[in-house]
Amino acid sequence: MSIVAITNNNVKQSMGYVNILESMGATPRVITPQDSEPLKNLMHDVSAILLGDGPSICASFEHTNAQDDHVKSVDLYEFELKLREKR
Repeated sequence: MSIVAITNNNVKQSMGYVNILESMGATPRVITPQDSEPLKNLMHDVSAILLGDGPSICASFEHTNAQDDHVKSVDLYEFELKLREKR
């Protein structure tokens, strides 16, 4: 089972993504700036990251050392369509 990290400033705002990911068999892990655990620990075993804060993504999650070949950007509408196809 894949673990998908969801970044968001508010856990309640992530619940739609949590429900969809769970229905697809994934294990969602919501990560907020308020988490006191180191990001390295929170990201352990994570297969994918869903940046759920839209254009206001929290700067706490910004990393400049990401490799381009590991980064995939998908429009929210396209993401939801792909999830529905897998149902």
